[in-house]
Amino acid sequence: MNNYNKLRHLLPGLFVSFLMLPACSSDDVQKIVDEVVGDVTVSGQLTSSANPSGEQDVSVKGIYGGVLGDTDSVTTDASGMYSLVILKDTPVSLQASKTGFVTLNSATDSLSADESGFDIEMVTVDDANDAIDQVFPAQKIDGFAWLVVNVVDSADAEVGGVKITTTGDPTETAATDCDGGNISADTTYTDDPCIPERPGPMYFAHFDTDSAEITVTAEGIGTQLAPVRRGEVTYLEFVQ
Repeated sequence: MNNYNKLRHLLPGLFVSFLMLPACSSDDVQKIVDEVVGDVTVSGQLTSSANPSGEQDVSVKGIYGGVLGDTDSVTTDASGMYSLVILKDTPVSLQASKTGFVTLNSATDSLSADESGFDIEMVTVDDANDAIDQVFPAQKIDGFAWLVVNVVDSADAEVGGVKITTTGDPTETAATDCDGGNISADTTYTDDPCIPERPGPMYFAHFDTDSAEITVTAEGIGTQLAPVRRGEVTYLEFVQ
């Protein structure tokens, strides 16, 4: 979640203490976590090209992985708004899903305070397949685990000339121009800024895996940890 600031992580000893409690039920473990860690709220709006004022009935949840698993899901209201309670200072990714749309994942990150304005734009499966076909002809969203990366400046304008690398051995990578065509394996487009309706993202990668956790680096800017899952898209944004 690229807007998260002042990131902190739980002490390793806290996780060790969980592993030493085999007699505790999952409810007991969750109670201990809540008491020791506390919680925060992340909120925002889900939109789509069909419903720019808000996409209703999108399911949003947090995915911790490991012993903590997933949060309960919440559903967006008529204005596309959601509010989700997650554990404080605990690495988590957000996942948004709705029938007919691509399931979207955020980076894995943690919050030390409430955060509002974490907005997500949903993409239909058909639109996603059309965009993928421009870059990787004949590939479909459900065949691989997908990563999409964009690099912007402080004014939210796309930044070119940034090299993107990942762990996890992607099957293919591509950086695209304003028309969505493949122009480079790993370096973001360097021409004039693209229009907001740009059909292709700046960087694509796909992985032949059911599920993995990877590290994504934008050279000279930073790194983000991200989940990738087959048939889903993980979207990351780096701010230069």
